[in-house]
Amino acid sequence: QKTAYEIYQCDWSSDVCSSDLRGPPPAPWAMLVLGSGGRSESLLGPDQDNALVHLGTDADDAWFAEFGRRVADQLDQAGIPYCRGGVMARESAWRHTLAGWSDVVRRWAGAASPKDVLAADIFFDFVAVAGDRDLAGQLRRVALAEVTGSPMFLQQLAVDLARTRAPLSLFGKLQGEAGRLDLKLHGLLPIVGAARALALRHGIEPTSTPERLRLLAKAGHLADGDLVQLIEAHALVMRISLEQQVADAATGRTPSGRVEISRLDRPVRKRLGKALKEVEAFATEVGAGLV
Repeated sequence: QKTAYEIYQCDWSSDVCSSDLRGPPPAPWAMLVLGSGGRSESLLGPDQDNALVHLGTDADDAWFAEFGRRVADQLDQAGIPYCRGGVMARESAWRHTLAGWSDVVRRWAGAASPKDVLAADIFFDFVAVAGDRDLAGQLRRVALAEVTGSPMFLQQLAVDLARTRAPLSLFGKLQGEAGRLDLKLHGLLPIVGAARALALRHGIEPTSTPERLRLLAKAGHLADGDLVQLIEAHALVMRISLEQQVADAATGRTPSGRVEISRLDRPVRKRLGKALKEVEAFATEVGAGLV
C-alpha cells in the first residue's frame, strides 16, 4: 500500500498512474497541500487538505476531477482520511485554472465573509507537492497581490486575533475544562493565524510559522526578542500537543488538541503559561494593528 508521500510524488503522466485517466495530463498542473500540511506543522490525526491548479480549459476539468478523486481515495486508503469540510482537489471548489484561482481569491478578498476568511486561512498555507512548481509559484504571487491590497480582507483576518486571551487564572494558573486545556484553540491557532495575517500583509511567501516569523523580523516588522520568544512558544505548544496525542493514541483515545494539565510538571506548566501570554500579546497586537 502506498504512503501519502508516494501518492503525491507519483509521476501522473506514467502508465501506472494514469492508465484509467484516459491519457496523460491535458495541461500543466500542480497539486497543493494546504493548512498544517502546507506549513509542515501537522500533528497526529490529520485529514486531507489539498487543492489543484492547472493551465487547462473547462474541457479538461473531467481529467483533473478524476485525478483529484483518485488522490483523495488513495490518501484515505493510506491512512489520511477525507476532509470532512470537503477541502480536496476532487471537489470543484478546490480545483481551478490559474485564472480561476485568481478570481476566487479576488472574491475572497472583496467579500471577506467569515466563510471566505476560513477558506483563505487554509489556502494561504499551500505548498506544491507534485507537478509544476513554477505554476504553484505563479499562483502564490497572484494570490498575494490580490490580498495585500485588500484592507477589508486583512481586517477580517485580524478580527478574531484581537480577542485572543490566554487560558490563565488571576494567579497565572492554566485553566481548562474537565482537566484538559485546548492548546490548538488557545496556542496554535492564535500564533499561526497572527503570523499568517502579518505575513500576508507584507507579501511574505513562505508558509511555515517559524519561517514567517523570521522573515517578519528580518524585514523589521517584529522585534528580535519577540522573534525568539514566539518561535520558542510555537515549538513548546507543538511539542506538548504531540506528546499528549502520542499518550492518548497509546490508550486508544482519538488524538486531539486537548492536553491533560495534570500530566505536565510544574516547570512545564510555568513555561507553557508564559508562552501562552506571549502568544496572546502577539495575536492581539497583530489584530489591533491590522484593524
